[in-house]
Amino acid sequence: MDARWTEVSLALPRTNQTVIAWAKDGENQVENLMQETFFTGRDFIYGYHNNSMRGVTHWMAFPEPPDDIPVCTCLNSDEREACKTICSEVPF
Repeated sequence: MDARWTEVSLALPRTNQTVIAWAKDGENQVENLMQETFFTGRDFIYGYHNNSMRGVTHWMAFPEPPDDIPVCTCLNSDEREACKTICSEVPF
């Protein structure tokens, strides 16, 4: 995955994609805001209250995790024991 800034005037994220968004102009209570957001197809949404990030000029996909860090996701309690065995380095 290419982790580079993309101008919103050139391309937008995929609908329902989580990205890092950048807004410089201070419309979001602070200037130079860089925030994890969820792109709805129209808006960049962030935070517990689903705030709409205004003035977004650039966005970036999240980079891939490092190869040397185990990734273990346990979807439910039935899978947790198997996951602990497979990813014993991951704290639970």
